[in-house]
Amino acid sequence: MGVVHPLLIHFPISLLLLAFFLEIYSLNKQGKKYKASIPLITLLGGIGAVLSAGSGYVLMDTGDYESTAVLPHRNWGIALALGSVVLTLLYRYPPKIPYVHLAGQGLLSIIVVITGHLGGNLTHGEDFLQLNQPEKEKAAPVFKKESLVYQDIVVPILEQKCVSCHGPSKQKGKLRLDQLASLLRGGKNGFYHGEEAKRIPLMSHRMNLPSTDKQHMPPKGKAQLTDQEKKIMLAWLNEGASSQLLLKDLKVNEESASITEWQEKVPDWPSVPDLEIIPDATLNPLREKGIVILPLANNHPLLQINCQSVPDLNDDDWEPFNAFKQHIASLRLSGTQISDKSLKWISLLPNLTKLYLDNTKVSDAGLMLLSHSKELRYLNLVGTKVTEKGLLSLHRLPHLRSVYLYQSEVKPESLIKIQDRMSSVYFDLGGYKIDTLAQKAETEEK
Repeated sequence: MGVVHPLLIHFPISLLLLAFFLEIYSLNKQGKKYKASIPLITLLGGIGAVLSAGSGYVLMDTGDYESTAVLPHRNWGIALALGSVVLTLLYRYPPKIPYVHLAGQGLLSIIVVITGHLGGNLTHGEDFLQLNQPEKEKAAPVFKKESLVYQDIVVPILEQKCVSCHGPSKQKGKLRLDQLASLLRGGKNGFYHGEEAKRIPLMSHRMNLPSTDKQHMPPKGKAQLTDQEKKIMLAWLNEGASSQLLLKDLKVNEESASITEWQEKVPDWPSVPDLEIIPDATLNPLREKGIVILPLANNHPLLQINCQSVPDLNDDDWEPFNAFKQHIASLRLSGTQISDKSLKWISLLPNLTKLYLDNTKVSDAGLMLLSHSKELRYLNLVGTKVTEKGLLSLHRLPHLRSVYLYQSEVKPESLIKIQDRMSSVYFDLGGYKIDTLAQKAETEEK
């Protein structure tokens, strides 16, 4: 039906506009010879309008379009179909009203333009038929180490190559990609692809299909992702599709032979040879609530948990997670309602290596509980109330390597002493370069 409707709509557009122009032309002597053909043209245009309205109504029920955007187009389409039927009857039973047919054809032509304009907006974007519209500038991806992968790279790629079919007005397959929460939710087939323990993001699967495959995305004939864009998109999805990931966090570089080779490299996770894979039946109740749960790799028992699409998650919601505490390797709680109380439970996760606490209510008191998280490598504290005191409580963690502190309460000057005590840890304050003690002494000598 998605193909039938666009084919049908051209008949009422062309025929009804032709009938209007013939009605005008027939006002002079030379055009009167065409007068007899106008009722037939109007009848055919009316049939096309009725068929178009019917096919459009069926297409609307597929759910591929936002209802608030498609309703005006539907209503004007119905008005066009009814108007053409009425005008056909007026030719069959003409009333004694001067120029009634000319007025009717003029009104139908206006409805045709309005309906076509709204339909063009649905298919091609807003203001499709607007004259003299300025060309919309679309941001280009920024490939720098400090680039935020989602905002600086993924968003521009999606806007250029995906949002026209998966955006605010049109959502093919019920998939919307102009919002991160919608992307993580997935379309009518969900976010995942594959059988238990072999699940990967469905977007990754579709991008990796041959371009000749009907399910390959973007579709054949549309602008395709470059090798670099595809590599970064796949890596970003594999890491949990976070809005906070930096390009350098993905460990993707131009020298790597292929994304497949990069994905198969052993990541910096604990070795868990005796840990069994958690069945989907245990994880699905949480997935249904909007929590993204992915294995680290195919047939890997450790899991990445992403709760950022569930902002109401709080300190009392951990009971369902107890069944697989040993399997949690990456836990993303960005923007949720958790506080220090939750860190007591989190500190007991034996294989936790990545923890995202950005924009939560955690403080120094809770951070001190993480001193027992011996496998922790990565910690995101962006937008929290954590201070230098909380950071120092982590100095005994043997594997800690990266801590992100942008918009926290940690002062740049205090990191000099902390860096000296935690020399193997990279602290990121949002582009601020931390002076080492040696650099400071060298500067003072000058």
